[in-house]
Amino acid sequence: MPSLPTDRLEGLIVGLYDAALDGERWSSAFAEMRGLVDAETSISSIVNPTRGEVHLLASNAPEAFLRGYQETWWPKDLWMIEAARRAGRISVGSEMVPDAEFVRSEVFNELVRPTSDVRDVLGIVFDIQGWRGVVGLHRTVAGTFGQAEKQIVGALVPHLVRSLDVTLRFEELAKLNRASQAAVDAFAFGVVIADARCRVMMMNRFAAEILAQKDGLSGGTTILPITAERPADTMRLHRLVAGVSGPAREAGGALRVARRGGRPDLELLVSPLAGQRAHFFNAPRPGAMLIIQDPQRLPVPPARILRDLYGLTAAEAEIVIALAAGHTPEEVAEARQVAVSTMRTQLRSILAKTGAGRLTQLARMIASLPGLREAGRG
Repeated sequence: MPSLPTDRLEGLIVGLYDAALDGERWSSAFAEMRGLVDAETSISSIVNPTRGEVHLLASNAPEAFLRGYQETWWPKDLWMIEAARRAGRISVGSEMVPDAEFVRSEVFNELVRPTSDVRDVLGIVFDIQGWRGVVGLHRTVAGTFGQAEKQIVGALVPHLVRSLDVTLRFEELAKLNRASQAAVDAFAFGVVIADARCRVMMMNRFAAEILAQKDGLSGGTTILPITAERPADTMRLHRLVAGVSGPAREAGGALRVARRGGRPDLELLVSPLAGQRAHFFNAPRPGAMLIIQDPQRLPVPPARILRDLYGLTAAEAEIVIALAAGHTPEEVAEARQVAVSTMRTQLRSILAKTGAGRLTQLARMIASLPGLREAGRG
């Protein structure tokens, strides 16, 4: 048996681990694998049989073949069905399904014959984190893959499994990160995670909008710290952030940040982040959480939320929203073109349904509701 192409194998192994961190590199890694075993085409994917999902990693197979395979035929692939029974073992087509049986199969006649010239496969299926990794290397002549090619793929499989394990773990972290970002983006107030020098490590959409206006607060990158309009406000902000981020773990505090043109001050709350461990190499680490409130953009709950919580009618919910925006009952009555007496009747109904004793208590109740943006809105 010929010796393994050590140099090319080592290069491909490096390529597999590179692909684990950069999904764009799977194509080049599997192109090199095809070259090592003289395969014309290949398909590499991860499949979740429980969810009925199949995600393509890389392939150079014809587009029509790929589309049909992913949408319809992968559960009926005789080669893959048999390879799954042999999970962890490298097999060639004739070991899994006799060629005569394969060419009579539905998948061959409905998919393979019209879209490709595949007649032999060198493949392996392996289980990983609830998913099934599938690699198939193809030739156009039946019965031509042998022991030498199996040995080459066998040398690569442990590294392929580990690289896919890394890929799946990173994808789970990415999903969690996307969900976390979407959650904080729903807040109708700014959230900033900053390091000890008040440089932004993460922020939500509301905070990004505030900083982009450069009115009161500006800066806020991974290099430049957040600064305030007035130097005194900047010093106070940086002192609070450094205090909660430092060894003393101070409690933090609040401050108002002046804006131009007589606009109401921004209101900031600076709090420590618990459970932060020291990082190596003096790398920046999260140390402070900033909550930013713009008095001109106070959150008002959508009418549907008020209807669900308190059983208000559509008209009553609109009245509560108008009151929460700062309008008086008389102004609301005028805007709605109803008599003040009618408005008072509606207010009594609202107070009864919400359990509030008076309008000031109702205002506090509304202000205490979570400030969330409507999905899809700014």
